Amino acid sequence: MATTTLNSVTKIPKLELSSSSGPVSMPVIGFGTAADNNDGATLISAVLEAIKLGYRHFDTASAYGSEQALGEAIAEALRLGLISSRDELFVTTKLWPSEAHAHLVLPSLQESLRTLQLEYLDLYLIHWPIAATPGKRAPLSPFDKQELMPMDFKSVWAAMEECQRLGLTKSIGVSNFSYLYLIHWPIAATPGKRAPLSPFDKQELMPMDFKSVWAAMEECQRLGLTKSIGVSNFSCKKLENLLSFASIPPSVDQVEMNPVWPQKKLTEFCKANGIIVAAFSPLGAKGVSWGTNDVMDNEVLKEIAKTHGKTVAQVCLRWIYEQGAVPIVKSYNKERLKENLQIFDWELSEDDYDKIGQIKQHRMMPKEDFVSAHGPYKSVEELWDGEL
Repeated sequence: MATTTLNSVTKIPKLELSSSSGPVSMPVIGFGTAADNNDGATLISAVLEAIKLGYRHFDTASAYGSEQALGEAIAEALRLGLISSRDELFVTTKLWPSEAHAHLVLPSLQESLRTLQLEYLDLYLIHWPIAATPGKRAPLSPFDKQELMPMDFKSVWAAMEECQRLGLTKSIGVSNFSYLYLIHWPIAATPGKRAPLSPFDKQELMPMDFKSVWAAMEECQRLGLTKSIGVSNFSCKKLENLLSFASIPPSVDQVEMNPVWPQKKLTEFCKANGIIVAAFSPLGAKGVSWGTNDVMDNEVLKEIAKTHGKTVAQVCLRWIYEQGAVPIVKSYNKERLKENLQIFDWELSEDDYDKIGQIKQHRMMPKEDFVSAHGPYKSVEELWDGEL
C-alpha cells in the first residue's frame, strides 16, 4: 500500500520489469506528456509539481515534442533538490516509425538522450508496429518555423463572419467544420499549406523489418543506453511474433486501455508472458484531438465513483492498477495530480467489476492514418489483428 509522508510525497508502488539489464522497477503510475499543444513552460511547471507530489515515472516520445521540456524539468528538479539523483526517476521515450529501421535505432535513441539531457533511459519503446520513409521525424509543428507570421485578426474574423452569413457554418468561434467552425490557433502561416491529418503521407508507410529493428533495440540495451526495451500498440499476434525471435523479450507493451477499452485478451497474454501493460489514455484522452469524453462521462463509472466517494478518474486509475497495468496519466492541474495518486488505500468491489463489465467497449484511437492501400495494413482490422 502507498503511504504519504508529512511532506506530502506519495510513495508509489513499483513493478519489476522482467527482461531488463539488472533489477529495474517501474512506478505503477506514470506522468504522460502527449498533448496537441505542448507548451514547454507549462509542462516544466507541471513536471516539477508532479515530482513534489511523488511522481517518479515520466513518459514521452520523439513524436510528442515534449522531450526537451521534460529534460529541462528533470535538470531543474535536480538543481532544486527535489530529487537527489536522476536514478530516482523512471523515464520512457519511443522510436518513431520513420526511424524504425535497423541503422537508425541507435542514432534515434542517442538524439532523444541529447534532447532529454540524460545519459540513459529506463525504457525505450517501438512506438508503432510500422515503418515509414527513413529519417523523417514526426513534426513538432505542421509548419516550418519560417512559415509562421502574425495573423490579421480583423480581416480573418471578417472572413469568418462571411462564412456564417453564407450558411457554410452555423456558428463561429476561436480555438474543424460542421455546426461549429473555429479559428484553430491565434497565428497564421504560409498560405495554402494545410496541416496533415497524419504525420506521414500514405506513400511513406512500409512494413517494419521487426527482426532487424528489434536486434538494434537489444543492442541499445546491451550498450547501457536504456535499461529496458519494449513496444507500444502491439497486438497479441504481433507480440507473439516478436517473442518467437527476440533474445531480450519486451518488458512493456504500452497500449490504449481504460474501462471503456479494457484490453482483456492483451492483458492476459502479457501476464502469461511476463510483459507489463502500460495504459495510455486511461481517462479517454479528451485533451487531444482524437480523445473523447466517453470515459469521464460514463454513467456507470460516475455511479461507482459516487459509491466510493471518489472521482471518475480515480475509479479508472484504480481499475487499471488492479489489472496489474500501469496507467500513464496527464494533468497540468495540481489538485488533479494529487487526486490521481490517491488510489492505493481502497479497492473496487465485485459489484463494481460486474457493472464495469457491462460497459460497451470501443477503441478510441483506431489509427486510420496508418491504414493505406500501399502500406502494410490495408484496414484497421489488419493493423490491430482483429483486436477491435
